Amino acid sequence: MLQRAVEFLSGIRAVTVSDAQRLIGTFGSIRAIALADVETLLLCPGLGPVKAENIHKFFRTPFRKNTSLVTSVCD
Repeated sequence: MLQRAVEFLSGIRAVTVSDAQRLIGTFGSIRAIALADVETLLLCPGLGPVKAENIHKFFRTPFRKNTSLVTSVCD
């Protein structure tokens, strides 16, 4: 399960596997990451404003635009 979460998050533009692992470690779940605002995301060690903004935008983009990434995680 953790590996799938890391794979999912590292599919976001500019987010590395290390970033994804730190995000999960800091926030505990994809849900918590998805609900976080940019300022809260910046609390994650090693995450800068560009990556925080990319993550924030990703989770606020209509589902259809992210379908290929979501489908790859669910397969």
